[in-house]
Amino acid sequence: MNLTLYEADRECIEQIKAKENNAFGKVNVIPYCVSSKRGISDFYINYHPTTNSIYKFNENFKDYCGLFDHIFGEYRLGDACKKVKTESIEFYSFRDILVNECT
Repeated sequence: MNLTLYEADRECIEQIKAKENNAFGKVNVIPYCVSSKRGISDFYINYHPTTNSIYKFNENFKDYCGLFDHIFGEYRLGDACKKVKTESIEFYSFRDILVNECT
């Protein structure tokens, strides 16, 4: 089995490859944020790396608890989604990626 992932946070690509290779065979991580069209947006890097997003965290959910995860344990969403930094990223459409227009 092969697995293809799209990841906007380039700093965690090697970690994803190392983690997922054990379960899925060949893993290809494409370093792009995929959208319906090309553009630029803010990207919120949060304390818990699986919560990074182009969307701001909704503070109404800060006291909700995440399910227990064997890697990260139980966590409160407000802590996990605490913003560490904001970066500007470029969006690419699937068409851009498929026809190799990404630079």
